Formats: sequence, C-alpha cells, structure tokens
Amino acid sequence: MELPLSRDQVSTLIYLPSVDSTNLELIRRLPDGLEEFTTVVSGEQTAGLGRLGRSWVSEPGSSISMSVLLQPARFELAQSLTLLAANSVHRALVKLTCSDQLSIKWPNDILLSGKKVCGILASLNQQSVIVGMGINLAQQQGAPEHATALSELGNFSFDRVVAEILAELKSAYQGLVLSGDFSAELAYLEESCSTIGQLVRAELPDGSAITGQAVAISAAGHIVIQGDRRYELAAADVWHLRN
Repeated sequence: MELPLSRDQVSTLIYLPSVDSTNLELIRRLPDGLEEFTTVVSGEQTAGLGRLGRSWVSEPGSSISMSVLLQPARFELAQSLTLLAANSVHRALVKLTCSDQLSIKWPNDILLSGKKVCGILASLNQQSVIVGMGINLAQQQGAPEHATALSELGNFSFDRVVAEILAELKSAYQGLVLSGDFSAELAYLEESCSTIGQLVRAELPDGSAITGQAVAISAAGHIVIQGDRRYELAAADVWHLRN
C-alpha cells in the first residue's frame, strides 16, 4: 500500500492481504503495547463481526476492512466514538465522491441511496476502544438486497479511500479529545442522518422492539422515537421501514 498519510495521521499501519477480523487482530496485538491510532487494514476478512454478533465477511478486492485503536483518557468520550466514526466516514466519502446521496443511518451505518455501503462497530477492550469499519468498494456476490457499493458512484482506489477516512477520523478525534465538546459533531450528525423522519423498528439489546417515528437525536447522541410513547435509546439496531 502507498497511502498519502504522514506519521502524525497514523502511528502504525498494518496491512494484511487477508485476516479473520481486523478487530480481532488488533485485540491480539494489544499486549505488544500498541500506540494510539495503530490501524489494521485488510482487503479480505473471513470471520468479521457486525452489530449484535452478525457476520461481516468481505471478498478479496471488493471491500476494505479496517480497525483503528483509540485510547481516550476520559471514558465518557468513548461513548461518542461510534457516532464520531460515522461522521468521519461520511465526510470522507462525500469528499471523495462529491455525492449528495450518502447519509448516516443512526448509529453506525453509511447509506448510499438508502442502501448500506459501510458498517461501523466500536468495541471497548480494557482501556482501549477499537473502531472497526467495513466499506464496500464493489458489489459482492451474495450480498444482501439492502447492500450497495461505492462503485455505483465511480472507481475509487482502495488506498485513497483508506487515506481519506483515516485523515478525517484523526482530525475529528483530536478535536474531540482537545475540547471534550461533541456539539459540533452532533450538529453534523443531525444534518446528515437519514434516520430522522423515518418510520423505524428499533431492536433493543434485550430482544424487545419498538416501532415508531424517529423524530430527533438527543444531546447525548441517542435516537428519539415517538411510538406508543416517546423513547430515547442509547443503543439499538434500527431498521428503516417503508412509510
């Protein structure tokens, strides 16, 4: 890989042609004393995981699997990192594609014309947060109907997409660490989030579900849904329903 990145953007970049999971690879390397913003990137992932234990498997040459090590000194910042990553990926892809068809589905997906082009998963491991991202560069065989790829908008190289995303994530993360203020990121999320205004089904970690209208994102970054009553959810798997 020949990425246009400097040392102040990425401390260590580890490229693996194939890996079971970039998140798991970072976890395995944590005992080595990795620097913050160490990044593992792969062109093929054979046993990756998405939200709620779902598989995230990528085929060679069709996608980017990437995981970044973050170590915020204040734990409360860790709770914002999934949303921060979603904002950063959205900014990077909009910059690359010059497209207004990209949006954020709360809390961790990037949509292209309503279909998923990127998934994000942040996991806490000891004092570290590992932010994993999977970006579809080209359509994969057997991909679900709700998935799409950046190839719908043009030909974007693996290296360039990785570089743009890492640059945006590093800039946003440093700003959050220095200021401790998530308000600007929250405003960007509200502007870019296509979940707001949608009829949605929110599946909760305990297995229950809520159906209603997504009406807002709270100051804490939670989704607000108006159903049989008003709900504010910190964590849920949200599906956009046809109105």
